[in-house]
Amino acid sequence: GMTDGDNGNAVDTLAFSAGQITANCGEQVCVDIMANGFTDIISFQYAMNWDTALLGTPTIGQFGLSDMNASHFNTATPGVLRVGYDDSSLQGRSLVDGAVLYQLCFDLATDAVGTSGIDFSATPIAIEVVDVQSNILTPELQNGMITVACVDTTVMDTMPPLAELPLGF
Repeated sequence: GMTDGDNGNAVDTLAFSAGQITANCGEQVCVDIMANGFTDIISFQYAMNWDTALLGTPTIGQFGLSDMNASHFNTATPGVLRVGYDDSSLQGRSLVDGAVLYQLCFDLATDAVGTSGIDFSATPIAIEVVDVQSNILTPELQNGMITVACVDTTVMDTMPPLAELPLGF
């Protein structure tokens, strides 16, 4: 926005961010994609990239816009998400800061161990955001990360089965 000094009217810079989380192998892990300064947006597009060998292909849900659905997302290329949203109302969409725009959920392999970025990218589609005044906005992009460990749960296997424990009476 056009502001000078600290007049308190500074427009929030548009930013997209991905969560940073740790997960256990063999489980589902979901990463929130969040927005800040998301005001009167009419369309946005970009790509996201991750290590498909570690994470596989996500399901996408928790849509934060009333007319957003699976058709705005393409995961046909392993390790690549194409995001392309157009406001069906043409009125511009706004969200409160920190709102979840959507969520990526990965079903981790039982032997998955490692770390993958959840990175905003201009590959293979350009990063472009347009507001209701037809301004092209340049969003700040904060990449996320998923760290996967296999916590050893075999210690539980050394316990005797319940039936062999003394009943206590």
